Amino acid sequence: EQELAVDIGEGLTMAAIAWGDATAATRCLCVHGWMDNAGSFGNAACAPFADEAAAADGLGARLARQLGAYVVACDLLGHGRSSHLPGGQYSNTGWATQLLKFADCLGWSSPFVLIGHSMGQEIASMLAAAFPERISAFVMLDGCGPWVPDEEQREEWGGPSHTADALRGSILNWQKRDGHYATPRAFESYEDVLSARLENKFS
Repeated sequence: EQELAVDIGEGLTMAAIAWGDATAATRCLCVHGWMDNAGSFGNAACAPFADEAAAADGLGARLARQLGAYVVACDLLGHGRSSHLPGGQYSNTGWATQLLKFADCLGWSSPFVLIGHSMGQEIASMLAAAFPERISAFVMLDGCGPWVPDEEQREEWGGPSHTADALRGSILNWQKRDGHYATPRAFESYEDVLSARLENKFS
């Protein structure tokens, strides 16, 4: 096992545990469940295996060995050794956005395998649906996807017709904003700022 600490921007760090060769062609991102952490994909000595040697070997290590993969299990923000958000306001869409940022910061430009457990599979399923081109395979452990509003609720709220569309739009906007923070813009006067805002030139 190797411990990672990845700066995802805006003063936030995501911690993770990794197994295998970082240059492997197959890459797996594992997402833990509610009130859990990356360790759930690590050593599982208490697992009910008949073979004690197998019980001491967690899922992450076994995937790395059997698939020849680089396996990374992250701590979602607010969990484990990752940063906590000011005010502690978290959401599945927020975590999904941060997962994509985490993968970007690891340099994973090619599609990767996404594995989610319980709450993690809710978050991961939203990311896989919103950005299918980034995901080569998706595995759900102990779950069957996120809660999705019905047609009547969507009409009442006036939101997108599909949860994945809403998430994709949110993440694309967030990525634009992240770019603005990376290269701050300067305006000569308050009037220039106001004019840019009124003309929607911040997007």
